[in-house]
Amino acid sequence: MAKYQDRDGAVVEAVQLLWTTWEEMCDFAGVGPVADGKSEGCLIGGTMMGLIIPKDDLVINVVPEGHYVFRGESGALHSLPPDVFEQRYTLVDALVEDSHD
Repeated sequence: MAKYQDRDGAVVEAVQLLWTTWEEMCDFAGVGPVADGKSEGCLIGGTMMGLIIPKDDLVINVVPEGHYVFRGESGALHSLPPDVFEQRYTLVDALVEDSHD
């Protein structure tokens, strides 16, 4: 995941929902298989992809492929289409995992 900054200086962590970022997105959003005790994290049909994110324990948001999912200051997850997100936020830091074992 990477860090982005808005025009007011607020920094958020975000992941763009793509086929190549699916595992990272599930870790970030805390979703996954029901068998693992998590809420279901995928909605796939044909070439369509989405992320189901529980909100306020009752409402479910479906996030389409390509949208950015970010954690706001309150800790809640939000999503924006890529064109809107990229207008509002600038990449400030890409987090890199340490691969030295």
